[in-house]
Amino acid sequence: MFLRKTNNTLNIDEFNDLSLRVQNLIKQLVNGEIIGQSIIATFNQANFENLLGYLNDNQIDYKLDESLVQINQEFLNDAYKFETHAKNASEIKNNLNNSDKGYVEFLRMTEKKLARRLYEHQAKASYHMAYSLNSCNFSVPGAGKTSIVYAAYSYLKGINLVDRILIVGPLSSFYPWKNEYFECFGVEPDIINLSSFDREGKKKYLRRYETELCEVSFINYEGLIGLSKDISHFLKSSKCMVILDEAHRIKNPASKRSVSTLEFAEYATSRVVLTGTPIPNGYQDLLSLFDFIWPKREVVGFRLHELKRLSKSPSEFEVKELMSNIDPFYIRIKKEYLNLPVPIHNEPSIAKMGAVQKEIYDALISDFLSSSYSLSDEALIMELKKAKLIRLMQASTNPSSIDLTGEKWLSLNQAILSEKIKNYEMNEVPEKYKVVLRLLEDIQLNRKNKKAVIWTTFVKNILSLRNFLEDNGIFCELLYGEIDNDTRAKIIDRFHTDLSLKVIIANPAAVSESISLHKACHNAIYLDKNFNGAQFIQSKDRIHRVGLKKYDEVNYFYIFSEGSIDSIVHKRLLEKEQMMIDIIEGSIVPLFEPGFESDLSDSDVKYIEEYFRKGIQ
Repeated sequence: MFLRKTNNTLNIDEFNDLSLRVQNLIKQLVNGEIIGQSIIATFNQANFENLLGYLNDNQIDYKLDESLVQINQEFLNDAYKFETHAKNASEIKNNLNNSDKGYVEFLRMTEKKLARRLYEHQAKASYHMAYSLNSCNFSVPGAGKTSIVYAAYSYLKGINLVDRILIVGPLSSFYPWKNEYFECFGVEPDIINLSSFDREGKKKYLRRYETELCEVSFINYEGLIGLSKDISHFLKSSKCMVILDEAHRIKNPASKRSVSTLEFAEYATSRVVLTGTPIPNGYQDLLSLFDFIWPKREVVGFRLHELKRLSKSPSEFEVKELMSNIDPFYIRIKKEYLNLPVPIHNEPSIAKMGAVQKEIYDALISDFLSSSYSLSDEALIMELKKAKLIRLMQASTNPSSIDLTGEKWLSLNQAILSEKIKNYEMNEVPEKYKVVLRLLEDIQLNRKNKKAVIWTTFVKNILSLRNFLEDNGIFCELLYGEIDNDTRAKIIDRFHTDLSLKVIIANPAAVSESISLHKACHNAIYLDKNFNGAQFIQSKDRIHRVGLKKYDEVNYFYIFSEGSIDSIVHKRLLEKEQMMIDIIEGSIVPLFEPGFESDLSDSDVKYIEEYFRKGIQ
């Protein structure tokens, strides 16, 4: 950048960092000196406004060149729009009355367009979203965020502010968005899944070559990387609402997903962020979310390094300031607002290990407790401990699920134990499988709802349990990472419509988000679990969410191997769940402890070791 005194005109091409250095340069300029000082920078709206403020406050005469006059007018228009929508959003969030004319008109229009009637908490959240134009919805899983978005979209489309939707989300969310469109509007959507196209196919569609645009376009986060210019072109050519579903996937500002998303954000007419866990790691996770909904406005008011510091050492004053900054722009529906039936957590069913399983388990726990490590690398020691504990968790359900490749995790009787693990399925049926069979038979006989989802962490258990149940006359479908999205959608659809399909076996890591099973199924059986608190809670929310009747009975069944690590895992998960409930229901935005989303964190290992030291299993 060059600052140059020419006929009392101040010519500024770019400006990023309003510093004492720049102020000193301006003082020299005003004193009549000619300055040819280069500053490498990126133009930044907030700092440009600060610079103009500095010049005005110091009564320094200046004139903007033509390019800056145009830019400044755009800034003024953007600032006015921002202030207007911020005011609307704040009023609606904090002072909404059911008789407000705007809200009554919103209800009238959406009720005319929607085939589905919204609950009151959904209608108010949707009204906030529509009038904010750009907003975040941090509601708990199962609150009906898809319906909220479609209602807001129908209103904005009705007043000609938007005419189409671009949804960015995980691949698993495409079919829920497609199906919910039909549920909301009563007609099949005009929708396209760009994730099924190759790169050139995506570019042709986004550039409108040889194809017409659909009302609803979907793309997954990985699919948009490198297509920012094409998506920007797409957005410029229409009045588009852009939705980021499961938006915590862009929480890292440096990630390719985040960078690509923020590059096209400014060209959207309306922007919506959806996630139930906005800051699982720290306040820094908020930055990309709010930079997306209001590009260039710096809504959060703190920089990345400041947010990281705030996460480690919270300052009450700064946290309040942060929350005040973002308050107008998000809605959070808590679980308590959903008026759902209270789920039944049945007492754990105890499975007595078979003789071979018990022998394998005892050898593994003896190895874990007696191991000494001569290594000085503490991180490597922790990884070895985690490997041993994972094998212990596998053995407590089905020893044959243990992966024997790279057996450095084992130090006692390795050859003999490995042989027993390899041959386990030829000698025993896991006792937990027999308990699952009894529970399913009980559900068929004694429960009003006859369908069940069985959750298990390890893929080998998914396959072998399916074989066991089918050998005993119970047909199952599977939902896990190897099942492609088209097949997954067909399975879920069949589960809802085919009375003969009563059981799905699923992996929480693959399907704990973006699917709903509550219309068909009210029973969940947990064969085993890991320490991932987010997946555990999300898996429960697959059958406990908006749409249940008050008289519906939702049951959770847990299976422990007697005297095993299962009870410790369960206790730890319940503590994490309660921590999340306390945070979500008691705070504005949830901030979780490190390791909350980890399958087995360092703190989990220390938790287990403490129990073992006390002789508790």
